[in-house]
Amino acid sequence: MDCLVFTGRECAGGYQKCADNIQCVPQFSCNSTELCIDKVSSTICTCPPGQWKCDGKEQCILAQFLCDLEVHCKDGSDEHLCQNKNCTEGFWKCADGLQCIDERHVCDGTYFTNLMHCKDSSDENEIFCEEYECLNGYWKCADQLECIEESLVCSEYVHCSDMSDSNQSFCKEHWNCTEESWRCTNGFTCIHKSKVCDGVSSVDDCGDEDEEMCSEWVCFSGYHKCRDGLKCVPPNVLCDGYDQCKDGSDEDDCPNLCGSDQWQCEHGRQKCIGLDEVCDSFVDCADDSGEPLGMCEQWTCPEGYTKCAEGYQCIQITEFCTGPWEECVDFSDEDPEVCSKYNCSEGFWKCQSGLQCIGLSLVCDGFVECRDWSDEFTDVCAGWTCPEGSWGCADGLQCIKRENLCDFAEGSWCKDGSDVKCKNLFMASLLHL
Repeated sequence: MDCLVFTGRECAGGYQKCADNIQCVPQFSCNSTELCIDKVSSTICTCPPGQWKCDGKEQCILAQFLCDLEVHCKDGSDEHLCQNKNCTEGFWKCADGLQCIDERHVCDGTYFTNLMHCKDSSDENEIFCEEYECLNGYWKCADQLECIEESLVCSEYVHCSDMSDSNQSFCKEHWNCTEESWRCTNGFTCIHKSKVCDGVSSVDDCGDEDEEMCSEWVCFSGYHKCRDGLKCVPPNVLCDGYDQCKDGSDEDDCPNLCGSDQWQCEHGRQKCIGLDEVCDSFVDCADDSGEPLGMCEQWTCPEGYTKCAEGYQCIQITEFCTGPWEECVDFSDEDPEVCSKYNCSEGFWKCQSGLQCIGLSLVCDGFVECRDWSDEFTDVCAGWTCPEGSWGCADGLQCIKRENLCDFAEGSWCKDGSDVKCKNLFMASLLHL
């Protein structure tokens, strides 16, 4: 909850007064009955721009939700008596008076695709649209039934149902491309300036990728020009680890953003990978800089990891000689000669074959883990001490997790059934209540 500000004068910036004229609460707060001590200050509730206050006074909804045929106010007031309500700024009331729609959707041509926005279809009524004056920044198609954005007129694609926005004669002789558009060399197509010299031809005869022209072209605002001067790339792809420029200059001079526990890819400095991902035989850097053999031979594996025999791959110590699958590309982590001499890491036990390590909690747990079955041999389990967090069954040959003891699950975890004796005692006590 926001801190309350008490003042006898004016409220601090971003705050408004409660009804007692003493206490201040955050502005645009419609839960002021919870914040104000006087508990009556819902009357001062104000909604931020672009929102509408429900009749209940304690809730604001987005203006676009007013009379949209769906209830958003808890009291339903946003859909009540819509005929008597004025639509908020930027919205238009349908002919039946029951619905408000975004004014940009009025006479936008969806009549021909049966996607009218007004339930009564009045936003695409032909008689109305013929007389309708398009919004500022919009252009009316020749049939007078549709309005489209000016930036779409004479563009690469047709937007008017009568195709008048792509009439070559009109586009060449009567239409001026918008300020953020560029006229193709064909004389009748306008494309957005961000598409000029972007490496992709917009239309076959546009000329927007001509090398001579691109060498002189000033990239659209915020775009970066490749060192060769032939391509403009958007800011969101700079230093992302992938070449957009043929000369790779979009990945040059990138800042180091990696943390102390990360490794920075050489190409594309915004690409950071964990130290455990370096020299792990999986490519994580787009430029493969985290896996070159020469570097990996000199690389020191992070704590908890060890090198495979060939010396250029790191795997977790807990994955060494654990079977049945190899983690090392050279298979050395499961090589019988290597594993026979390998001392299992702390918390692991070596199977009697001498070729496999398993976790201590898996020894004598009633399930075979060793390939030679030795973790469940009677002579092994008879002398086995259950690790911390485990409980030994009565026969002394099995360990179960302590949380499974008397857990009232159907059946028993211990093969001798000793873990359910407490359950039986409990059930018997119930019979004598």
